Amino acid sequence: MRILIVALFTVVVLSLQYHFGLWRNKLLGLIIPAIAAALFVYLSVTEQTGEYVVPGVICVAAIGAIWWLGYRRACRFEESERRRIAKKNQEQG
Repeated sequence: MRILIVALFTVVVLSLQYHFGLWRNKLLGLIIPAIAAALFVYLSVTEQTGEYVVPGVICVAAIGAIWWLGYRRACRFEESERRRIAKKNQEQG
């Protein structure tokens, strides 16, 4: 059951990040990676170990990459809409 909850939590976090990227909201895109980084730093300090550094960096990078993918998709969609409208206006004019 624990694995299922962790998998569900992971899907929710990554989905949120992707949608924050689609909304092109940089502030919301920074919240979850900042919380994850703070969590890994806290765990490293409280347990006085450096074993959480590598997983923390990978986790924050993955969350940031998911946001970036959503952001790029929103940019590509906006550009294709601009081109479509410009082409339509050019045909009419």
